[in-house]
Amino acid sequence: VLLHKFGFEHNPISVAVNPSDGTCWVGAGQLLHLSAAGETLWTTDQNINAGRLAVNPADGACWVAGAPGGGNLLRRYSADGADERTWYLSHTVRDFVATCADGSCWVALGDPDELTRLAADGSELATATGFYLPARDSNYPAGDAPLSADGSCWALDAANNNLVHLSAAGAELSRRALPSGLGVVRIDQRDGSYWAAAYSGSYLGYFHPFFSTYLAGKGIAVILTAVLGMINYRGIKPGARVINVLTVAKVLPLLLF
Repeated sequence: VLLHKFGFEHNPISVAVNPSDGTCWVGAGQLLHLSAAGETLWTTDQNINAGRLAVNPADGACWVAGAPGGGNLLRRYSADGADERTWYLSHTVRDFVATCADGSCWVALGDPDELTRLAADGSELATATGFYLPARDSNYPAGDAPLSADGSCWALDAANNNLVHLSAAGAELSRRALPSGLGVVRIDQRDGSYWAAAYSGSYLGYFHPFFSTYLAGKGIAVILTAVLGMINYRGIKPGARVINVLTVAKVLPLLLF
């Protein structure tokens, strides 16, 4: 059921919802704060290039990083719209990983193997290295850094296909392997459970891990499309033969097993 529909001067590129009160933050050049009823609570007076968003359910504050290519600016707004702090970082914020009950926030910075925990005033509380978190793209939803009650953080080590639990000080508490072929992973910071989407080609990962990678899935799709297109180009009869072979290959296992 569609409850509300809005129009913006610029296309929204990120959304973050506060589960404690149902309010919504929208990055659309400007930063907007909407009530659960769809009313505009406040908006920034100018375009601040609002890109990545992370709302903290504990205090209602919103962390705001620039859109891709928008520099290393990071802001923190209170629930009532006050610009609490603005500062520049040495690297671009690639992703918000978790917000914490004490007002701090775990972020993945420009260095691909580093996670950093920042206090509400921007000071660095902890750093953990040895990670490669996949960068977001246009198909990677933004604004979903969940709350961590104790300041710890669950993060994805994509290079080793592991889920890692880090303490508030950045020490590794535990590590567990994930099934092969997972693409976008969303982690519940309360207990480390997760929802995941599989890349195309992940079923072939049963035979070799290479086929579970993103590039392998896309490559297989391109190759299959090209081969079938060439067969179809040669005429109706070759195409019909291929269809017959594929049909038998699908039905025969069902009859045998």
